[in-house]
Amino acid sequence: MILSALFNTCVRNVQAWAGEDCLLCGGKSGPELLCAACIAELPALPRSCPRCALPSPAGALCGSCLNHPPHFDATLALWRYEFPCDGLVQALKYRARLALAGFFARSLASRTMPEVDLIVPMPLHPRRLAERGFNQALEIARHLGRPIAPRGVLRVKHTPPQTELPYEERAKNVRGGAQARRRGESREPGDCAHGLSLIGGRLDGSKTWA
Repeated sequence: MILSALFNTCVRNVQAWAGEDCLLCGGKSGPELLCAACIAELPALPRSCPRCALPSPAGALCGSCLNHPPHFDATLALWRYEFPCDGLVQALKYRARLALAGFFARSLASRTMPEVDLIVPMPLHPRRLAERGFNQALEIARHLGRPIAPRGVLRVKHTPPQTELPYEERAKNVRGGAQARRRGESREPGDCAHGLSLIGGRLDGSKTWA
């Protein structure tokens, strides 16, 4: 963990010295992957439900979360999943632009984050992990400066990629696809307190052990 943080600091120092070209417009962006102008133009979320992050008038708890409370307390989301954010996420996941993991983490850290004991990145199925070579949620978590339990949750079902499904079917696709390890089965300490996920359905669909 210390070596990883040192390496990331060295990379950012080199980028600050040499300069970086913005991934979106090609202009100079200094030490960051995107220039300040492009970051300012990213599609910010409207007022949203604090629990699921879907649009909600005045930022109040939405009707869906009131009627059917999900199994998580809050969702921290920055942008709408549309151009150019969708392309940035896909560049990380499918083209291994791992530097974007640091950009996403720094963007999250710029907001008020809840105090958590542990970050549990949502795992990939072993088959998907072998194909991709890395877990994007884990790569983002590495940059957040919090304790991580990379094996705190197991992926027990191989499912089709979410990008191939309409939004209405995505929660059903991942339901029951992951489960927390039983106490004593993992060397990871403490309880699962926070998860990284592109959609709340991944967290709500994970089985937990008493």
